[in-house]
Amino acid sequence: MLEVVIVIGGEMPHWVKKFRNAFDNKSRDLKFRGKAMALLMIYEIWLASGDHCMTSTASLRRYNFTHDHYNLNAYLKMRVFLAVQIPSATCIKMIKDHCEDDSNEAVIADYQPMIDLFAKVDRLVDIWNGTNHKKGKVRDVELINKPKHRHITELFDVLRLFEEWRKEGKGKFTKNFITKQTYEDLVWMVFGIAAVACLYLDDDGSKTMHQGRGGTDVNENFFSRMRYINSNPTMQQAREAASQVTSGSGMHIKAFQSKNKGNSGTAEGDVTVKDLCAPLNPKRQKTGHK
Repeated sequence: MLEVVIVIGGEMPHWVKKFRNAFDNKSRDLKFRGKAMALLMIYEIWLASGDHCMTSTASLRRYNFTHDHYNLNAYLKMRVFLAVQIPSATCIKMIKDHCEDDSNEAVIADYQPMIDLFAKVDRLVDIWNGTNHKKGKVRDVELINKPKHRHITELFDVLRLFEEWRKEGKGKFTKNFITKQTYEDLVWMVFGIAAVACLYLDDDGSKTMHQGRGGTDVNENFFSRMRYINSNPTMQQAREAASQVTSGSGMHIKAFQSKNKGNSGTAEGDVTVKDLCAPLNPKRQKTGHK
């Protein structure tokens, strides 16, 4: 009999959003190793690259960024993929290219603390996704199958860097550091993965943890589909809605199709509420002749 242990851990995507939002928070003045850090600094580098002038979809961009990555509103702050692309290898490359350009006066030393943080967060995202290949790039990631797996050590290295940053404020949560909640979420995320590995995995690698499925996104998606069918169901109606969701049939499936228009992920999808509510065979109106 196959034994499967289900553990719901910390939410990496939501944590990355909060981490990115701290760089855009006007009430904070992030500084690490004596250097200022802000989303506006990255935005100015992107503007200097000239990518913002390319409005045509046929234009070749050097970096995979749009205005949506930097001019955030309440809706864009909730877009996970926009947040994840800020502390990424692409963003680090853009910063380095900008500093190496002789026409700019930027010095790499002014951005190095931010680069170090972004590199660690980017690695955390790769490990948490548990996917080795993404868009043809090898991520050097595998599923954790031992209590002393190398990924556990890497995650604690991420935590050590943030602890170094926090100690610059003498252990206090100042405006030069991320919020207390964001820091504690990171701590419990890392310790949660380590605890699951120690409690449920064996040294011989016979058991495997799929860390990419440890968040609550699966549950959120499931219940959002249920509430799309019935926003206030009884117990019996909830069972029926759950059966419809898991069966893969019904009109609600179309409402959750991925959007495939636009390159920023914010374009409208092909299916709208009007399309879903339209009758399947609309009756034609009879026209009378005088």
